[in-house]
Amino acid sequence: MKRFFAFKGSIYYPEGGMHDFIGDFDNIESALRSIIDSYVKEFEPVAVNYESIEIFLKEKRSMNFEQIYDSHTRMYVFEH
Repeated sequence: MKRFFAFKGSIYYPEGGMHDFIGDFDNIESALRSIIDSYVKEFEPVAVNYESIEIFLKEKRSMNFEQIYDSHTRMYVFEH
């Protein structure tokens, strides 16, 4: 298992724990990129409803939580 764990879920309907788990990564940058990539995958089917991916990301990120957990220090190193 890698050091950094990425999580993402709905603020209103979090599944909790490992249900919100995206993956494990060697560094924070890769973990954050995976969170953004998960939004991009969600964007493709609904792209016609938005002027740009930036607007979609802003809206989706405001309705979701994002966390990156460092398994060595046992602390969250990123929360949004």
